[in-house]
Amino acid sequence: MATTNEYLRANRGTYSGSVLENFYQKWRPTDALDALIGATGPDILREFPSYTLHFPWMDILPDERASVMAKNIRNENRWSGKIDLTASSGYGLHGPVSPKKGQIEYARIVRTAKSIRKHGFDRAKAGEDITVAAIEREGEYRFCIIHGQHRVAALAALGYEHVPVSLSRMLFLSEVEHWPQVYRGIWSRSEAVEYVNHLFDFKPYPWARAKGLAG
Repeated sequence: MATTNEYLRANRGTYSGSVLENFYQKWRPTDALDALIGATGPDILREFPSYTLHFPWMDILPDERASVMAKNIRNENRWSGKIDLTASSGYGLHGPVSPKKGQIEYARIVRTAKSIRKHGFDRAKAGEDITVAAIEREGEYRFCIIHGQHRVAALAALGYEHVPVSLSRMLFLSEVEHWPQVYRGIWSRSEAVEYVNHLFDFKPYPWARAKGLAG
């Protein structure tokens, strides 16, 4: 969202020197566990790259998830005309990224913001809907974006207060022992509960300030 705001307010058109470049330089998780942003999780995630993004409600195991994500990153790069870039060039949600990958992500953000500002947001014209997983804890909900992070960031920066989404999965913390990675023993019940509590209670601005990402 900060990158979109920077573009909209300052009309910045280049990745070099941008908020996004600063983000990629300062937020560089070392592995899939570190990428949970301060949350607890299973030690096995230390064996996988940071882009793995493995969560306790997923159906697939960490190694399978890592392979899927590596393929997705390669495909994203090919769609942007960079057929030589693999997952080793970086992932859009954190650094480090190569200069080419940074430029790809910056261009996607700017292109999305420009389109929505000019034409509005019409979910019927998108290639796929924004999809989320909803998590319930004691009557409150958090929504984890599965597809559509760029669109959500652009919509928020443009002042949209409501975003239409497709619900991919509905999860209840009271049923955590039935989540696939919990009953398979990859995530313990306590690790899964602590991670969900983290999603509900995490304060992003102090974390961002500590990383040098916010004033």
